[in-house]
Amino acid sequence: VPMNWGAWLELASLCHSPQQAAELKLPDHWVKAFFTAHMDLELQTNKQALVLYAKLQDTFPKSQYIVSQMALARYNMRDFTEAQLAFESILKHDPYRLDNM
Repeated sequence: VPMNWGAWLELASLCHSPQQAAELKLPDHWVKAFFTAHMDLELQTNKQALVLYAKLQDTFPKSQYIVSQMALARYNMRDFTEAQLAFESILKHDPYRLDNM
């Protein structure tokens, strides 16, 4: 079962282009969607990352991780106002959160 997120992050560190990421033979599992969105964010394909994270948010509506990743994508796209609103929302829901802040 591909539930070890640390292993996925190690795999991500080996991919340096969208082509490399697309060539990976990955299991059909819900974690794959998180990995793909993470790779889009890492490779600066931020619009694609936002689309994937929005789909994931439908399944995981209370996930502050997803909100933080979407905020990072917006920040990378220089949409600072939306990014700030998202980060403020995260702090409101989880004032002790340090990840991605």
